[in-house]
Amino acid sequence: MTPATSAFLDVLRITAAMVVFINHCAQFWSPDIFAVTAPIAHSAVIVFFVLSGYVIAYSTLEGDRNTERFVVARLSRLYSVVIPALLLTAILQVVGGRVNPQFYAEHSRGFHILRYVLTACFLQNIWFFSASPPTNLPFWSLSYEFWYYALFGVAVFVRRTASKLCTLIALAILIGPNILLLMPCWLVGVAVFTFRGRLTALVVYKKFVFALSASLLLMAVTLMPPYPHNCSNNCFFYSAAFLSDWVTALAVGFTIISFDELRVPPPQKLLALFTRRCADHTFSLYLYHFPLIAFATAIMPLHKTVVVQGGIATCIVFVIVLLSLCTEAKRSNWRAMFTVGYYGFRRFMSSCYAASG
Repeated sequence: MTPATSAFLDVLRITAAMVVFINHCAQFWSPDIFAVTAPIAHSAVIVFFVLSGYVIAYSTLEGDRNTERFVVARLSRLYSVVIPALLLTAILQVVGGRVNPQFYAEHSRGFHILRYVLTACFLQNIWFFSASPPTNLPFWSLSYEFWYYALFGVAVFVRRTASKLCTLIALAILIGPNILLLMPCWLVGVAVFTFRGRLTALVVYKKFVFALSASLLLMAVTLMPPYPHNCSNNCFFYSAAFLSDWVTALAVGFTIISFDELRVPPPQKLLALFTRRCADHTFSLYLYHFPLIAFATAIMPLHKTVVVQGGIATCIVFVIVLLSLCTEAKRSNWRAMFTVGYYGFRRFMSSCYAASG
């Protein structure tokens, strides 16, 4: 991956995270704007899926193919933010429920403990579930991401064809159709990484192709209606518009691969460093913002003016950056913990196998 392409992916990630953040601010503070931004925010999550597939393929296929490193890297990456986000959501729900019980009652769907347990195990969206905590709805996409990691890991690291097929089928049966419907979006990222540099036809008209692909992406995100259904309108929930999501994913992938063919010179070091540091906080921004917005809305009735809304949103971003420095930035600690757990689990399984033999 070239430095310019890496910076471009960071820009896409930052933009998608900010679109989701602004959309959820509008959800609580400006319903009219939310009606416009909601489909765009869903497309932003599709951008995340494509970027995830690209980055996971890059980190797995370019480096040393090692099951332990893959499992530890994925779990430490996820849980470094998932566990703090669940704790933050629960604490704000309890405190906010005491300050403004009516507000939190309106955002409650019951079975709170079960929702948190399912979410912690990435089971909140298997089959026809939609069981994320109501005050942290963005968690839905994490269940999709986790199982895409699992399926990809099995496909790459399980050597025996029969075992690989059986495991993939078992996982597919476990997770159900909703998650599988959007997996092509994630696989677009894998395909873009796999076939990068091989589309020689793009080289001749590379500037035109990039402009065209970027235009198609903008049109797909802003103008294309959800198809076949609006999200959350039926049992498919966030996968209801899977056909239009596939088109959006293809547009994202085409834009990435055409940008890579531009062979743009590396960005200035300071600019690249700033972009990298901002992108490092996007996962935290994605999982921390919704409960903070909900809590601020519950305890601050002055959120009706634009000035106050902007001030609250800025404060929320500042709090998220501080939380990210204490959680996501400490991923090495989580990596060490999961490394110990991984080898402990292997020893346990080996002892069970020896005992049974």
